[in-house]
Amino acid sequence: MSLLKSMMLSTLAPPSRNRRQLRFKAILASTIGAVAIASTSVLPSFAADPFRTSNPSAIDDQTEAAFYAMFRDGDYQEARQILASTNPSDPLAHAMNAAFSYLDEDWSALNAQAARTLQAADQLESSDALRSHLYQAVGHFMEGAYIFSTENGITAIPKTLAKLNQVLSNMKDAERINPTDPELNLLKGFMDLQIAVALPRSNPEEAIQQLETYGSPDYLVNRGIAIAYRDLDQYDKALDYVDESIARTPNNPDLMYLKGQILRDQADALDGSEKEETLQASLDNFNQAFDLRAQLPESLAEDLGFELCRTRDELQGLER
Repeated sequence: MSLLKSMMLSTLAPPSRNRRQLRFKAILASTIGAVAIASTSVLPSFAADPFRTSNPSAIDDQTEAAFYAMFRDGDYQEARQILASTNPSDPLAHAMNAAFSYLDEDWSALNAQAARTLQAADQLESSDALRSHLYQAVGHFMEGAYIFSTENGITAIPKTLAKLNQVLSNMKDAERINPTDPELNLLKGFMDLQIAVALPRSNPEEAIQQLETYGSPDYLVNRGIAIAYRDLDQYDKALDYVDESIARTPNNPDLMYLKGQILRDQADALDGSEKEETLQASLDNFNQAFDLRAQLPESLAEDLGFELCRTRDELQGLER
């Protein structure tokens, strides 16, 4: 199986309620989060760049505010309102709107936002070639998501693989310009991790080291690594990294949900009181996230509710 085909199968799979399967909508949110996330420090309004402490790129304040709402605070609804109130020119904003369209399963809107992302990215080529290539990669990724979601497998797979070729080509072009750019390495690190986790005989530790060394901001880097260790069944390491993320953004329901998943998976290998205590900790995190469900898209809130109920039922069964 080729690398591109493996990447497509691991990241474009339909959503599933099997907690051990990588759901594309979660990975999509993480991927766009890797591109769009704002750091927890407040930057000057004239340099609204959440990644770079020197030579900042120009990102408008409303787009930056939407990033804070969605990825720092886990408030998708506020981010959606901010984006709806502006007419953005930055491809980041269009990429975020595309992510919302995917979560809503609004395929025509997803396709339109992907096209806007590509158009805005193309307009950056003369002023910021690195970000131009980076967002062309994102736009083609979104178009691949549209194709995979609307066509049957016979026609979707070759078209999606062609789109993924364009994604990787643009990522390489961006890397040639500045291989240590933090925005580039955040997105590339997430993609490399998903591939490394999915492929047999791969070395996820190399991708983890690259992401830790060059990615930014730290809390999103830690979140991505926590997801990777969860899917590698290395739950102690996953908990260490998700706890680092929660320490930086303590009111984010996405992170509470992720920690609940890690603990729920970890409990499967335990017995007796240790299993019961771990399930209770998982349930506590699910409940904390569920209290903030109004911030989440409806589909994610439904998945969260499903996992909460399942964990509660299993815990109650142990207590009988």
